[in-house]
Amino acid sequence: MPRKKKSDKEYNSILTTSDEAELVTSITRKRSWFMSATRNMRRQWLINAAFSRSQQYVQLMRTEDRLIALQPPGGRKMVTDDMISVWKEHMIANIVTALPQFEAQPDGYSGKQILSARMGSLLLQHYWDDWQFIEQFIQIAGYIIDFGNAFVYLNYEIDYMNMVSRQVWDSITGEEVLDIRDGTTLTEKHPKGDITNTVLSPYCIVTTLDTDPIEMKPWVIIPQKRTLDYFKSSYENGDEVIAETETALDNYDISRISEYTKFNEMGDENKTATELIYLQKPCDFYPDGMVAIVSGNVLLKPKEKDKIQPWPFKKLVTYPIEHFHYPKEAGEFFARSKIERQIPLQKLLNLLMSILAENVENTGYIKYLVPNQGGIPEGFLADINQVIRYQTPHKPEIMEIPPLPQYIGWLVTSLKTAIRDLQSYHGASMGTSVSGVRSDVHAQNLQDQDLLPLTTLDRSIQASFERMGEKILLIACEKITDERMISYTGADNNRTITSFRGNMLGDVRKVKVKFVNTWMR
Repeated sequence: MPRKKKSDKEYNSILTTSDEAELVTSITRKRSWFMSATRNMRRQWLINAAFSRSQQYVQLMRTEDRLIALQPPGGRKMVTDDMISVWKEHMIANIVTALPQFEAQPDGYSGKQILSARMGSLLLQHYWDDWQFIEQFIQIAGYIIDFGNAFVYLNYEIDYMNMVSRQVWDSITGEEVLDIRDGTTLTEKHPKGDITNTVLSPYCIVTTLDTDPIEMKPWVIIPQKRTLDYFKSSYENGDEVIAETETALDNYDISRISEYTKFNEMGDENKTATELIYLQKPCDFYPDGMVAIVSGNVLLKPKEKDKIQPWPFKKLVTYPIEHFHYPKEAGEFFARSKIERQIPLQKLLNLLMSILAENVENTGYIKYLVPNQGGIPEGFLADINQVIRYQTPHKPEIMEIPPLPQYIGWLVTSLKTAIRDLQSYHGASMGTSVSGVRSDVHAQNLQDQDLLPLTTLDRSIQASFERMGEKILLIACEKITDERMISYTGADNNRTITSFRGNMLGDVRKVKVKFVNTWMR
């Protein structure tokens, strides 16, 4: 094992300081270290994202740290025979066809535990419907294909614009409080809170680079680009945040794909700064955990909270973040996208298609060789634009065009086959004639084999959904103290509606997921 540098130990360690200036410096240094250590990986992510969006004539300028569009020289063609974005669309469609069905597992055999598990299953299906999570699932699938990784950030947020009424209970006796005027149950208004989710690309996760799962990381930083108005409205000292300069931006963020202008040329309303949410789960060395939010050199103070906050959950003692990813290779935390292998072949295919187009448009047309001494008047062939005049005293003739080498056409076919082989195990479902297939059953078996690469990805996504479901139940069990109505639309469009409170979940922890609708593939 190579010996770790002292700097690596510093960046992998947790923070125990309460000094604001030192805390800001430490969080900023951790992010800077991560950005430097993952520069090549994030460059590859940026190129993957460009190719999957049909931007296949771009070049990464390392001196300026941005993608620029290549301009063709005069008379040259740039033809795109895009096979990556079409494959991506089919992959997303195949991935999201298989929908998860959540089932919470009871801890025992008592009636109360079984009812708690049923309530947990209903709650998870409720959030799938209420969040309209199929849209987020499509976004997750797109991030997995582009970058090999995607994350879901769970949180419990208070909506101060949405008030609900709840019953008042005595904090000492635990009994309900009655109104002294008429003896009715006393109620009070308070802002409603609920569990929220945010899909994050791998650009929005900063952590240590060891192979441990995200639940085992000593710290996690969530960087997100925010407008200055967001900071002013969300934090008491948000007006202290200043816009980032061009040199301070993350140059390999996915948003840079479409940026061709300097950031400081934009209007003030478009200027942004990076919000860094530092999460440090409770551990033996720091039992209270830590949540701190930094932007630039400012330690931000959320409204009605302290600048340095303890871990916000009691039951959930790990990060409310779930990692969706391709199967990983040994020694990796971030999985690799399958697009990386296709880019060199796609580049060469576009080059050959451009050569064929140039041959047809610029050379392959009939050229009339007309000598000036041939006696043909200037206006006789004026309506024909394929005339070449020259001084040699020969008779007029039609130019003979030598054909392109045969290997170019063969190489185009070979490249398309190679890309399809990378995208699937074989081409049975690509319209290729397969000998020996004499029935629809055999053809269906071959098509099922084409989808075999999805099998391992399904298992990985299934495990991620199970962990995400467990985290949702732990947050709900603790945070949802008021009674509310939840609903879920099940089979045959039958809607189930019931009342829910967090203590109904009991000690339910384990969640199992099975995929339905896979036969539709």
